Amino acid sequence: MREGQYVEAEKHILDALQIASKNKIRSVERMAYKSLATLYIKSKNPKAMEFYLKYDQLKDSIFSEESVKQIAEMQTKYDTEKKEQDNQLLTKENAVKEAVIKQQATQRNLLLLSIIAILALALLLYNRFKLKQKTLFQEELNKQQALRSKAVIDAEEKERMRIAQELHDGLGQQLSAVKLNMSSLESSIDLKTNEQKLMMKNALEIIDDSVKEVRSVSHSMMPNALLKSGLAAAVREFLNRISSADKLKIELEIHGLNERLESTMETILFRVLQEIVNNIIKHSQATKVNIQIIRHDQELTLMVEDNGIGFDISKIKSDGIGLKNIQSRIEFLNGTVDFDSQPQKGTTVIIEVPLK
Repeated sequence: MREGQYVEAEKHILDALQIASKNKIRSVERMAYKSLATLYIKSKNPKAMEFYLKYDQLKDSIFSEESVKQIAEMQTKYDTEKKEQDNQLLTKENAVKEAVIKQQATQRNLLLLSIIAILALALLLYNRFKLKQKTLFQEELNKQQALRSKAVIDAEEKERMRIAQELHDGLGQQLSAVKLNMSSLESSIDLKTNEQKLMMKNALEIIDDSVKEVRSVSHSMMPNALLKSGLAAAVREFLNRISSADKLKIELEIHGLNERLESTMETILFRVLQEIVNNIIKHSQATKVNIQIIRHDQELTLMVEDNGIGFDISKIKSDGIGLKNIQSRIEFLNGTVDFDSQPQKGTTVIIEVPLK
């Protein structure tokens, strides 16, 4: 009404009047009649007098009802006071009984709470015991898994060493002896034709290449540099052989490896790097590789980047035994492996291994 929105005001007042009439809320009904009368006066509606008379009649009715109500309340108050006086004696008697009952209930509740507290404490201790046993079991399980993994790795390295030694001392020596005998035979027999001389020359070259191949495989399986000088020297020796035998250009940066790492860690990192480089040679068609080995205070980082054809990262989990082998070996060192690659955009492998 103050804003002059009489139509909207009338709607809300009539809604209020309907709710008050339905629920027999006389005071609100009276207020609604008065508001409608005021609204119709402001809006110059002839119904203003009708609703003012309804308001006045309802006001008188409410006044009469309130008078009757007050008399009834006074009578009720008198009767209540009389009853209270009659009940005081009974109340005192009941108070004694209630005190006794309350005391008994208190004792019963204290006993129940004590039992609950004891049971809760027992359950807590039992759960702590189970948790401790579970933790010990998990620690022992992890320890056994680590021991099994180390045993597998040690067994692999021992087998590599045995095969490398057999190749070097067995097959390598035999091929060297064959080469020596063939050289002696060449000087002792008369090779009359150029074809015979060429055949002898090719045979000697094949034997010589075989000796070099056996020596190369033997060094690859168990490089002496890894045993004697550590990871940095073994990596340099391995990459030098690849660079001289392949058109692949390899750049190597090593920082902080002035001291040797733990032998198992050195072996695993060397094998992982071998696997990565071999994968690059076989699959990537790369012409350039950058390798960084950086030792920090708390961890060692190995990063390998190539400019090859790359691959689909989503296929790592389903394809490639070599990649799974890399992941399992680094997980044994509690490290992480991250492959970043896209088709035709090269590949980056980042390995981080904690040192403590």
